[in-house]
Order: sequence, then C-alpha cells, then structure tokens
Amino acid sequence: MSKAISIDTKLAEKLLREIESFEEIKKHILQLIPEDVIPYGSKLWWEKEMINGEAVIKKGEYKIYKNAKLLLSDLHKGE
Repeated sequence: MSKAISIDTKLAEKLLREIESFEEIKKHILQLIPEDVIPYGSKLWWEKEMINGEAVIKKGEYKIYKNAKLLLSDLHKGE
C-alpha cells in the first residue's frame, strides 16, 4: 500500500540539494577509507571503484585503443 504526499516546490528543491550534499560527503568519506576495509564486491566497494574510476578519467590516466588487436596486445604485456 503506497501513500502519496504533497510538498512545497521550495521544500522539494531544498531536500534535493541536501541529498546532493550528503552524496558529496559520502564520496569524500569513501575516498578516505582504505580499500581492504570495504568488503570486496559490496555496494560500498562498487561505489568506491566508481569514484576511483572517475578520478582516473579526470586525470586523463587512460589509453584509447583504435582496435581490439592493440588492446589485446597490451593486455598480454601486462599493462
């Protein structure tokens, strides 16, 4: 059984800003927690991996491959 409520637009906007703020705080906390503390494969682990991946992309620390052959050759080199 679901219930519906009505809220003021300004209140809704304020709540959304607060949620965004909490999400940013959560990201900062996850960056401080060592990887070996978070259980592998857990929801928090995946969130931390996403944050780390975004940081790598922002820094430009990635390589673009023109084709699968080049990608596979790098994978076999251990890069």
